Amino acid sequence: MNRRIRDRLMTADEAVKWVRPGKRVVASGFLHQPSRVLRALQALVDDGQLPPEPLTPFRNSFPRRSFTRKGPDVAILHAAAIFSDGFVPALAVEESPWLAANAHEIILEWNVNWPSSLIGVHDIYADTVVDDAHIVPLCQPADRIGTPYIPLDWTKVVGVVKVDDDLSFVSPIEESANESRMANHLHEFLLSELRKGLLPIDMPPIHAACTGETGAILRALTQSGQQRIALFTDIIDEVALDLLQSESLSVASGSTLAVTQATAGDLSRTLKQSENRLILRPRQTITAPDVLRRLGIISINTAQEVDLYGRAHLQSDRWDSANTGQDFARQSRLSIVLLPPAPPEAGVSRVVPRVAQADLSEREVDVIVSEHGIADLRGISAAKRAERIISGWAREPQQPDLAAMVFANRRK
Repeated sequence: MNRRIRDRLMTADEAVKWVRPGKRVVASGFLHQPSRVLRALQALVDDGQLPPEPLTPFRNSFPRRSFTRKGPDVAILHAAAIFSDGFVPALAVEESPWLAANAHEIILEWNVNWPSSLIGVHDIYADTVVDDAHIVPLCQPADRIGTPYIPLDWTKVVGVVKVDDDLSFVSPIEESANESRMANHLHEFLLSELRKGLLPIDMPPIHAACTGETGAILRALTQSGQQRIALFTDIIDEVALDLLQSESLSVASGSTLAVTQATAGDLSRTLKQSENRLILRPRQTITAPDVLRRLGIISINTAQEVDLYGRAHLQSDRWDSANTGQDFARQSRLSIVLLPPAPPEAGVSRVVPRVAQADLSEREVDVIVSEHGIADLRGISAAKRAERIISGWAREPQQPDLAAMVFANRRK
């Protein structure tokens, strides 16, 4: 064992003593968290030694720029392996590289149960510059532009907590029963775009938000003849992993790998089979505007509802995919929104006069796909958009009222 690691080994209870009242504490990950240290931290809160909320969840909604001038005081990071100059961040990279570079003090929780085949899966481009004008030199989804580990300044590491806890996995996402017709419509549309020359012969990389509908669509697309698709997304789920092993996907590049218990037993073998075709990167790299525009991705999101002019309220899941879905859609070559049917017992329509929350504006939605067909909203007026959406998907009892609203708005 490296001397730097050995000198800093301690228990979780000893490590959390570095967290004092008033310090800003940030933990990495949301699927694979440093759970042992977090439990010890919660014990201090329960005993009244720390304020009720000493921990800041670091996710998409958290403003990274609030730490631009002064990084977090303490970062608690999860590690699958530790080297003399860095560590491997298990299956979730997320914002860990930025935290490791900018935190004043670092506590590492090292779970030795992660398979050694994880080493080499990551591509960490250590971009510590908080500047949207910074260029990330990634030109293809399979390119590697960084290191297989997160660089680490050992002078900031105050403790290493070595654990052998059971690995945490996610429950499977239930696939929609309506994916077959939606997949057929989408596949026919993409083939039509290829024939018209509006898409390159080699299908551009696809971003698919991690929901039941998009997972099923991705499976159906690869099975229906569109082989060797490249996936460039935030969260790689079990569907994508299966397609990667069957070589229906040429490469899957993301920030997090969401593995279920069913796959956990063969995780080591799965990682070896997907060697060089499964790449985990920091979220800063995955969602960089210049990278998404350069790759010319096709973004596929799932909407909870759309309004008369094509604005979409995205379907959020337990992994908060709506937030990153906006990043991909806004920089995509083609922004596609899936609109699954509402449950019959709900008695409501997915088409509403105005969405409660416009995650994507009408300028950020190109095509809407439902079980009834395709609505291509590119290059048409707002009134034409409304007519196309109402005639295609609004429930019949609602159509006259919605059409009257459109007519009234046109007269104003």
